Amino acid sequence: MSKISSLFYALIIFLSLFLIVTNGSESYLQYFPTYCKNSSDCPRSMCFPFTNPKCVREKCVCI
Repeated sequence: MSKISSLFYALIIFLSLFLIVTNGSESYLQYFPTYCKNSSDCPRSMCFPFTNPKCVREKCVCI
């Protein structure tokens, strides 16, 4: 019984750390495409500083 509870606690800690790391990083946004019709549809928050979002083949790309 104690092994199950310690496994459960370890799983919760791992999951919370994973959520914190992925939410704190903006780089994961580059892997999920944002669809667009023109460049103004692309959110500026998806790109790193000094890069601009552009609509290329109906997907937002940081250039």
